[in-house]
Amino acid sequence: MIFISRGDIVVLGPYEHHSNYLPWINLCRTKGAILVELPLSKDGSIDYHFIDTLESNRVKIISLSLTSNVNSYNLDKLTLQYFSSKRQMQ
Repeated sequence: MIFISRGDIVVLGPYEHHSNYLPWINLCRTKGAILVELPLSKDGSIDYHFIDTLESNRVKIISLSLTSNVNSYNLDKLTLQYFSSKRQMQ
C-alpha cells in the first residue's frame, strides 16, 4: 500500500465487518491517512451524497461490503457507480 500517503482518504461503509475495517484502520494509522465512514440517512440507508463533500483528489480507496452480515443491508451498487463515475470525470 505504498500509494497511500499522509492526508489521503480511505472511505468505508457504516456496515463493514471487522475483517474489512481493521486493516484499513491500521493502514491509516501507519501512513497518516484519514479514515472516513459514510454516514447514514435517517432511514438507516447509506448517505451516498456525502461522497460529493470529499476532496476527490485525496480519496484513494473506497472499500464497501456489498451486503452486511449483521443486518443484510444491500449496497446500492448503481448509486455508488454513479457517484464514482461522476468523480472520475471531474
